Amino acid sequence: MNLDQTTPTAIAAHLLNQALDAAEIGTAQYSVPLDQWHGSTAVRQLYGVSVPAESIATLANFLVLVHLDDRASVGQAIAVAIDRGSTYQYECRTAKRSQCWLRHEGIVIRDATGQAQQLIEVVTDVSDRVIAQTMYQRLHDRQQALWRHSQELAIQADSEGQMTFVSAALTRLLGYSEQDWLAHPLAAWIHPQDQSILAAVWEGGGTIDLRVRHQEARWVWMRMQIHRTLIAAQPVWIVNAQDITQQQNMRSSLQETTEQVQILVDNFPGAFYRSQAGQQWRQRYVSRGFQGLTGQLFRAIDHLLMAFPTEGDAAYADLILPEDLERCDQQLEAALADQAPFVLQYRIQANGIRWIEDRGRGVWNAAGELEWIDGVMLDVSDRVITEMALRAREDRLFRIYNHAPIGITFTDGQTGRYVEVNSAFCRLLGYTPDELEQQTWIALTHPEDLENELVLHQQCQQQQRQSYSLEKRYLHKAGHAVWVRITVSWVIDADADSAGSFALIEDRTEYSQAQQQLFDARQRIVRHINNSPLAVIEWTADFRVQQWSDRAEALFGWSAAEVMGKHPFDWQMIVLADLPQVQRVIEQLRSGEITFNTCCNRNYTKSGSVIECEWHNSVLFDPQRQVVSFLSLVMDVTARNQASAELTRSRSLLETTLEATADGLLVLSRDGDILYCNQKFIELWRIPAHILAQRVDQHLLPFQQAQLKNPENFLQQVESEYLFPDLDCHGEVQLQDGRVFERFSKPHLLEGEIVGRVISYRDITPRRD
Repeated sequence: MNLDQTTPTAIAAHLLNQALDAAEIGTAQYSVPLDQWHGSTAVRQLYGVSVPAESIATLANFLVLVHLDDRASVGQAIAVAIDRGSTYQYECRTAKRSQCWLRHEGIVIRDATGQAQQLIEVVTDVSDRVIAQTMYQRLHDRQQALWRHSQELAIQADSEGQMTFVSAALTRLLGYSEQDWLAHPLAAWIHPQDQSILAAVWEGGGTIDLRVRHQEARWVWMRMQIHRTLIAAQPVWIVNAQDITQQQNMRSSLQETTEQVQILVDNFPGAFYRSQAGQQWRQRYVSRGFQGLTGQLFRAIDHLLMAFPTEGDAAYADLILPEDLERCDQQLEAALADQAPFVLQYRIQANGIRWIEDRGRGVWNAAGELEWIDGVMLDVSDRVITEMALRAREDRLFRIYNHAPIGITFTDGQTGRYVEVNSAFCRLLGYTPDELEQQTWIALTHPEDLENELVLHQQCQQQQRQSYSLEKRYLHKAGHAVWVRITVSWVIDADADSAGSFALIEDRTEYSQAQQQLFDARQRIVRHINNSPLAVIEWTADFRVQQWSDRAEALFGWSAAEVMGKHPFDWQMIVLADLPQVQRVIEQLRSGEITFNTCCNRNYTKSGSVIECEWHNSVLFDPQRQVVSFLSLVMDVTARNQASAELTRSRSLLETTLEATADGLLVLSRDGDILYCNQKFIELWRIPAHILAQRVDQHLLPFQQAQLKNPENFLQQVESEYLFPDLDCHGEVQLQDGRVFERFSKPHLLEGEIVGRVISYRDITPRRD
């Protein structure tokens, strides 16, 4: 270029291109409308060609210089820039050198209409960077592949704790997918109580134990080793983890077990000890229970007479009662000499007398030397007292057995021979104990009762039953029968080698006689019931038939066998409309609300006819006021109710007739009580309700007299009728208001006997007028 003939701008451009060429930074330009491409010398050198610039005059010529695999993407990048870009960039390899990567960064120049005119770009060699990135990516991919297929628990995170990688082993262990892990920071998976531990070591790194959330909503203990490093000049945190759940659980279990053992030892109702062998037998260990056992606190505890307490220490042997001390010391020495466990029982004076059971054994080393004694001391005062009470109770039971008012025997299960008998059984049958021990229960049982008991006895021998009860007769030594109630229990010893029967025998002679008398009395009652005109039905406590008299069968038609054990609603005995009423009566009786009642309802007979019955019900209670049974006396009142209904109809007809007559009628008893008066009588005399309500003639007479002109004559007439009940009277009475009544009075006869008087009044005033 001739610099003397060029403008300053052209000179500056020329110098810039030379500088770029010297820096191996190429420049290129592409004229879009003319499809002209021009590259600087540095560009041609970067692409590895030495041809003149004119030989690469078009875009197609330039693309020939690009690596075949990158041509399409380069052409696409240039087309996009021409179409809508202002700046653009792309990277590609050269056709001659596939390891040579070039970076094109350009700008699009457009005209006023927005059409692209030129593309001007700078081209630089970025091969080193691309190769480094490729190598890093390969190493990263290799590391990722190794972690995905290894059993290592690994995490990679950034400075904010956001995870960028999680090994497959960790996802398998905790049940989450890799995407689940990467969606949250590491702290989100840590137990809330452990997050402060993680934060404390995060920046500087370290090893910590903490809990991580499992997909199954449980916590997994993990030991994490946190390392901080730099990758591509960026800080990265690498976390290696180890599942320590099992160790942690074992540690917790061990701690819990230790605590539980300590709690058990501390709360054991006695004391554990380990006593060092030697002249002083000093305690290597004693549990807290010793103070509660003795009521004292010992710093050094001797063991019985072998103890030599140090100065200021109390001697345990001083607490043992002297009469027990020497015996226990001898037992201990003998057990240690035989290298056998020992069990000592003695009394100590500690807040009263206490019984102590001391169990232990010596521990010998390989040389056969006694090193220490391990043992436990228990307060067995209650047990010893109980055993003493049991022995006393056994004595009492023996006295009860021997002096019991009922017979008690024990017989051999095979032979039936009496092994033991008490005095009551001897008195019952008239034998001595020695005589009975030569007898068998079979020989002393009445022949008529033997077969039944032999069957029950055989069932016990075959273990089909353990006991039985029955009434039977024994044969007295004098030859007569003795009725008894016997309860037999089969007894087998612990080794099942032998068995026998234990029996309680109650004299039932008087009871049997009473039973016979009761049976006879019941037979008489049954005959009376069956001869009664009333049906007798007895019901159980749950209202089921347990007695049905002959009269009940005659009344209802069902036999006792057909209704026995049935509830009254179990068969069609009650008319459906009357069921609610009967239900109420039954509930009142069963609840105890009433103890007896009388009710009427309609019943069916077996033939289907309907009868009206009057039921008289009562409840039988035991001494504890519990219902035993219900008794119903039933009478057929069908005819009576029909007659009553007919009488009611007749009386209604008579009253209607009397009310329809024109005369006022008054019916009195012999004592002057008003039995009846019709409305006409009330209207004639204008009688107020309060006088009529008293229903007595002595209160009515003054009211009548007050209305008469001559009350004295009226009163005399009435008194005559009371004096002479069979007198017929007829007359007239004049009232002060001018009315005149015709009066008829006749005696009221019932089956020929005077029971009262009938008086009628008729208003005859119109006739007089």
